[in-house]
Amino acid sequence: MKKNISNKYKRNRYGKGWCRFGLIVPLTVLAFIALPLSVSAQMSSTNYSLGAGGPVPGGGFSASTNNTLYGSFPFITGGTSASSGYVLNSGGPSIAVNAYAALNLVYTNSPLEDFEKAVDTLKVAYFGGAGGAASGFFYYRLGGALSFQSAAMQAGTGDTLQYILGENLITARGLEYYITVTKGATISSIGSSASPYRIRSDLDNAGGQRPTSTAANSYRMVSLPLQVSGTNNVLTVFSDDLGTYDPTSWRLGRYNPATDAVTEYPSAPTVVPGRAYWLITRSADTYGAAGRTVFPNRTIGPAQYYTVTLDSGWNQFGNPFAFNVDWSDVRIEYNSTVLAAGDHPDSLLEDSLYRYNGSAYQTITVLEAWSGVFVLTNRAGVTLLVPFRQGSGTPKQFVDDYARPASIDYWNLNMILRSGEFADEGNFIGVRYEAEEGPDYFDYSEPPPAPGSPQLAFRIPGEENRLRRSDYRPPLADGATWFLEFSASKDHKRTLIIEDVEQIPADFKAILVLDNGRNLDVTADIEIELPVDVTTARLVIGREAYTSNEIASILPGEYELGQNYPNPFNPETNIQFALPEAGRVELEVYNVLGQKVITLVDEQLPAGYHTVIWDGTDSRGMKVASGVYFYRIEANEFNSYRKMLLLK
Repeated sequence: MKKNISNKYKRNRYGKGWCRFGLIVPLTVLAFIALPLSVSAQMSSTNYSLGAGGPVPGGGFSASTNNTLYGSFPFITGGTSASSGYVLNSGGPSIAVNAYAALNLVYTNSPLEDFEKAVDTLKVAYFGGAGGAASGFFYYRLGGALSFQSAAMQAGTGDTLQYILGENLITARGLEYYITVTKGATISSIGSSASPYRIRSDLDNAGGQRPTSTAANSYRMVSLPLQVSGTNNVLTVFSDDLGTYDPTSWRLGRYNPATDAVTEYPSAPTVVPGRAYWLITRSADTYGAAGRTVFPNRTIGPAQYYTVTLDSGWNQFGNPFAFNVDWSDVRIEYNSTVLAAGDHPDSLLEDSLYRYNGSAYQTITVLEAWSGVFVLTNRAGVTLLVPFRQGSGTPKQFVDDYARPASIDYWNLNMILRSGEFADEGNFIGVRYEAEEGPDYFDYSEPPPAPGSPQLAFRIPGEENRLRRSDYRPPLADGATWFLEFSASKDHKRTLIIEDVEQIPADFKAILVLDNGRNLDVTADIEIELPVDVTTARLVIGREAYTSNEIASILPGEYELGQNYPNPFNPETNIQFALPEAGRVELEVYNVLGQKVITLVDEQLPAGYHTVIWDGTDSRGMKVASGVYFYRIEANEFNSYRKMLLLK
């Protein structure tokens, strides 16, 4: 169990998000009129219709050949009008004055991809009536931002005030706004900071692109914070930007916790907000899709959230919003109970986000926009509530104090496993004075490896179903043993790198014991090539008496020649033997006539467990015929033989 730790070691500080729905208009409508809140009405024209009604009090749906309007429209009481010039007429009382003049919806009819700043404009206007000159302020912020900016509205045609939005505000985040108008002694508001209206961006593929390129030649976890317009399968969303699928140019997949494997393109699941994917590209590229701003789908009190449902085990998920969100602001719902912001109990999930940087996982505190992470849940039925609130923090790795000077109660070893062009970095063992013997705060879990990447992890005694990427122990009295596991690879050689060995206390020694019986003294930083059959190892660190006793307990107590496996075999088989002490070893293969076929081993070997592979060839490298063969070992005074069968 993880121990309780002081506040300085806790991962999160907690906050709250907030917001509520208001006006939502797609950006294909390049001009828009905001009016005071009152009773709704319905307007139509030859190609445009607006159906009002609903909670704020608008919310109807409107569609035409070129325009779509969603959400609330704060329209006052009035009749219905239609014209080819998109003129909407209304009348009746308003917040500030008694009557309104005609309302004009300025619409350029330009396609969105041709939207140019200061050429095609999005206008927000206030229309007044009698009562003298009016002045007003337009308050706005990108969706989820923490504060509003303000700008004075300008006099428009007739008795109007207007504000023209720049192209920089037309983003995947959408826009929130409200207006205040002063006319004489009366101050009127259209919306407020607590209840702003919203404009939802309706972007084409060019406008819905990731703002920064992906890294070339290394995997990253990516997401798409947009509600995709039209078909949202991976074929449609990614191939139009990255080109026809070619695994030599780009690959994409998504981790499936049910199979503990990656489902590759084009069979990966559809693209929705909150879903992340593995992506690797030969060159730096962007991706995106035509789509609309993601707004919250859950309201709790004054705050709004987007829900992401998790499975039991490892979950690969992405930020549903196009802005960073603090992990400490994310809430959890379980069994219909919503926990407080930042309350992430171990019984439900591990309170860590794992970001992949191309070669190693980092434990971070922020959900980054357009990116994905892994999180480990310990129960099924956990739902994340991601707040519609921009984070105040910046992404950072938590265990980031490795540069601290080493001492008897504080040191680290860094381990790396390389295979081909990929590597698993950022794996640490060592001691911390705050650590415990079993799993604790410093022992981060090992997420699933990136596709094709090697995996190095640690197994803490007593944990049968979890691998760790760090394993810290309390300061050592005599010594300790760490248990390493490696992913297998037949296509590439695997190189194990151990760094920072100089941090080990001077009166300690380190010995690496591979599962084939090979022992290596680790007196300095090393790089060793792992044999293809090695999948586990022990790293023994301590004083002389401890390491000697531990190595002795690991070594076999007697000589043994094991049965080959597989048997029967084709084309190769493994032969294992155990040596309780070092010595000269001969291992030979004979046919049924007693003729020697090949000598597999003739050398001095250390004590331990050893495995040799016979590929079914003779001493000349020629393939031998099917049949029965014998293998014999001679080591010191030990002699033994066994029978094996080659079938073709």
